[in-house]
Amino acid sequence: MKRFAILILLLLSLLLSAAAPLLRFGAISDNHLDSRKPDSWARTKMAFEFFKKQQVQFFIDAGDVTDTFQPEMFKLWRQMYQEVFSDAKSRPDFLMIPAGHDKSGAASTAAGYAEFVKLTGSGEVNPVKKINGYHFVSLAQWENIRILKKNLDAAVADSAPGQPVFVITHVPPRSTTHGSGSKASGDEALRKLLNNYPQVIVLSGHNHARLMDERAIWQGEFTAVNLGSLAYYGDGGIANPSDRPKSYDASIWEVYPDKVVVKRYNVQSGRELFPERRWVIPLPFKKESAPYSAAARKKFPVAEFDVSGKIIFKPEFSSPHRWGKLLLPQLKRNSFALLGYRIAVEKKSAAGVFEPYGVISFIRGTMPESGCGDEFTFPAGYLESGSTYKVTATPFSYFGKSKISVSGEFTIGEVPWKEIKSEYTIQWQPWKSTRILTPDENGFVQVNGDLRYLLPGQAFPAALKTKNKLVIVSMDIECIGKGKPAYLRISNNRNQIISPNTGEYRETALKQHYSFIYPVQKKDRSHYLLIRRGSPAGYRITNVRSFIFTSEKQ
Repeated sequence: MKRFAILILLLLSLLLSAAAPLLRFGAISDNHLDSRKPDSWARTKMAFEFFKKQQVQFFIDAGDVTDTFQPEMFKLWRQMYQEVFSDAKSRPDFLMIPAGHDKSGAASTAAGYAEFVKLTGSGEVNPVKKINGYHFVSLAQWENIRILKKNLDAAVADSAPGQPVFVITHVPPRSTTHGSGSKASGDEALRKLLNNYPQVIVLSGHNHARLMDERAIWQGEFTAVNLGSLAYYGDGGIANPSDRPKSYDASIWEVYPDKVVVKRYNVQSGRELFPERRWVIPLPFKKESAPYSAAARKKFPVAEFDVSGKIIFKPEFSSPHRWGKLLLPQLKRNSFALLGYRIAVEKKSAAGVFEPYGVISFIRGTMPESGCGDEFTFPAGYLESGSTYKVTATPFSYFGKSKISVSGEFTIGEVPWKEIKSEYTIQWQPWKSTRILTPDENGFVQVNGDLRYLLPGQAFPAALKTKNKLVIVSMDIECIGKGKPAYLRISNNRNQIISPNTGEYRETALKQHYSFIYPVQKKDRSHYLLIRRGSPAGYRITNVRSFIFTSEKQ
């Protein structure tokens, strides 16, 4: 009889799991609506249309809805919501909170948040909802955490034991999801509070992590999920100057009696990201068996090439800033685990020996089409005409690096730029200062703070005569120092940043090659390489060369 009862219970559990979810809701964050950027409006409207197609009962927008305090964008959010969900009777409810960007430029935080609530129709600054028996509590950025504790305690008291309570914040709890480890990117007080509530599932944004990133879900004392972004995600990697790619992240959440299932989507394509790897959060929460804990992640697989794979090089334009494409072979296994690639570049010397030239890393931004491998295009000016290179690509995953690499060799023919010979005096300065720094006897400048390096100016007048008015500068940089790598960008004499961001290489003190592309204007007088936000280090720059484009192809 006892065995029969257990069997009945198991069958009931299976039937419940196979049944329709008790609640189905959508989630987005970081829309960054901007009156100057209509494409930002389009991405939010895509998300609303996607939620309508998915027939969500409710949805969340977790802050930084606008790029700055723009009341007309608050109105636009409301207008798009009502236009897409035109039937007021079937229109899904929503929970949204303001954050730092939403009040940036307002007379005060309180004034900015009040306008946000009034014009979006969000109801209040820290809304609380109960949808189909499940509690949603929230805390807007900069609000008093006691508000959250009060509402959270009430939600827990009104919930069945083990039933999840959803907490919506903009800034994630400190040191949980990827990118939340610093004071600016993670909330320490929030983390300390939520450590006492194992049933909590936190939904946040702020850090513009990729929703396809496996580190966007975390389990420790509770569960945290980063919702990604509807605006853009982070930088390109090492020695890879890149504009921040646009992001189209949205998720669908299905709540069952015994689990919560998170499905990740690109709202532009409507494509689900890794449907075979949906995040499944078992209920009730048990820390010792949590599938997304640090202990469980030690078993996470790594993406791998086939050992017979080869890299192909194509000498073609991608944009005015990119030239020369690498076609990587398709990953043989665990494509879902890929974060990006490390590309070691060697250049053949006059003696016929391949010598270290540079290390590039890039983060996968979008999924390649089925049956295709990923592609990478070099920054313009990185490769030299007539030189032979060997490149070795190694996949790196969210929690480990592959042991299988692939390589390829190629010789560069004609390139669409020409060198402008320059004679100039090396000059280092602290950023936004006219003080000159003196290198040591080995040519290194010691840095403890942001600094800038004067670039040669001879290419500037020649670039003004071209259609695209772009200058390319390449150089070798040696960095001696540990700790946080710096960011490298180009600025003009007016301290305006005029190039995409890239990270520096700090794994060893080897000489590394970099190239940067930047626009010039008649009113510019000089241009600088900025080295910013890195740990103290010594720098030496050599082999600085300037180029302008000889082809106007874009």
